Amino acid sequence: MLMAFYGEQWTTTSIRRSVVEHSGIPGYDIGTTWEDLAYAAQKRGFDTLGLFDGMGGYKKWTFEQLAGELVQGRPVMLLVRFWSLPGHAEKEWWGDHYIIVLGTTPDGDFFYHDSAWRKGEGSYRTISRQQLERAWTRTSVNIQYSAMVLGW
Repeated sequence: MLMAFYGEQWTTTSIRRSVVEHSGIPGYDIGTTWEDLAYAAQKRGFDTLGLFDGMGGYKKWTFEQLAGELVQGRPVMLLVRFWSLPGHAEKEWWGDHYIIVLGTTPDGDFFYHDSAWRKGEGSYRTISRQQLERAWTRTSVNIQYSAMVLGW
């Protein structure tokens, strides 16, 4: 999804192949890590920005940093808790999920893309700052406020 913003069309299967190559864990129906996704993006010529803090951990983003990237026209991928997203509270999957935040509304909500929805229903969804904070801080892997931007 994030690479498509830059006009690059890679199939889910090809991205998953890179994830499997990097992780060594076979399977197309399993989760993935930030490192695996960064590897897949880098393999396709992208720089990955904002993921690590320079001290061996993940960078902890703020809402101001998120908004700053969006103002510059760069969508941001976030790791969130699936159940905390609007429309997913009753779904079976209990773990984490990646979304792409695309922009903000005049009243401070966020536009995002959620690939878990079918038939385009996940495009340009809105989420309040409070809902996003809840999802962004309650991940099952306890990685809070993590995000990644792609660059050329």
